[in-house]
Amino acid sequence: MSAREIKKIGLTFNVIFYLLFIFPSLARASEVKVLSLPDAIDLAMVQNPAVKTSSIQRVVDKFSLKLSYNNFAPQYNFVSSINQSANNDLTYAASPSISLKTQSGIGFGVNYHGVTSDGDFSQHTGMKDTVPLLRGAGYEINRVSLDNAIDQEEVNKLAYRDSVATVINNVQAQYFKVISDQKQREALKLSLQRSEATLAEYKIKVDAGNMPAANIAQQQSKIVGDKLQLESNSYSLKSDYRDWDHGHVIFWER
Repeated sequence: MSAREIKKIGLTFNVIFYLLFIFPSLARASEVKVLSLPDAIDLAMVQNPAVKTSSIQRVVDKFSLKLSYNNFAPQYNFVSSINQSANNDLTYAASPSISLKTQSGIGFGVNYHGVTSDGDFSQHTGMKDTVPLLRGAGYEINRVSLDNAIDQEEVNKLAYRDSVATVINNVQAQYFKVISDQKQREALKLSLQRSEATLAEYKIKVDAGNMPAANIAQQQSKIVGDKLQLESNSYSLKSDYRDWDHGHVIFWER
């Protein structure tokens, strides 16, 4: 096989590669994706920073409420140690404990302490009950922090819903604004077509002597006005679209 034939085969392969891969890519890049209003709302909910921040804050708020409930849950503790004396004697100690504070303020606790040293073992167990008589007594007083956390949770829910509703309302307003611009553009195009058709009729009538020539100038002025309105609408449509456009989707229905 000669060098010319090899070069020709390589050129043919490059052309085929270009046709198979480059053209479809360009076609896909120029393809316009049309989204309905629900799709536009879903897209905004995923990409909006305020909604993301509110969602993360809801996780923090729920964790804070969980901590408030945890104050009235059993509390476990375990302490252990190993000591070595100058005589190389080892002393092992372990002290597990559990305590519970009720919502009425009454507290219970159990602890155990065991020590092993040089073959000797000692242990003791203790129980502790705490009953407030004056300060800190009462169901309402001890539940203040928990009740505040529950109320704050309801406030946080409303704040999250408000942020979501704000995003949805903004999407709907911008969506219908673009739709309005597009419908107005269609109406302006029809008006321009009628004006041009009327101008053609005027020219025929003027040529036939059935209409003064001044009407042609008046109709031409109207056509210029229609074109200016159409151009203004085009800028408005692009401006409203850029408020939502992220470079890859068009979200209004045709």
